[in-house]
Amino acid sequence: MKDLMLANSNLPSLSKLKRRRAERGMTTAEYAVGTIGVTTLGGILIAILRNEEFRALIFDVIKKLFEFIMSFFNGGIV
Repeated sequence: MKDLMLANSNLPSLSKLKRRRAERGMTTAEYAVGTIGVTTLGGILIAILRNEEFRALIFDVIKKLFEFIMSFFNGGIV
């Protein structure tokens, strides 16, 4: 009988099981909010990058950053 009680002590209580079932949908809701957020951010980035002036500015910044980093390999600062 004592062995049976020890074996059952590892089982989760009924209230823990109910809580787990109640929280089951939370992860789905969190994924949905995250997906909507990422999709919105992607849409904004696409809209921004379609603007030619902004795209030229971003490429210019990346080019200058790359030149700055490469100057260390060429033995001096630009």
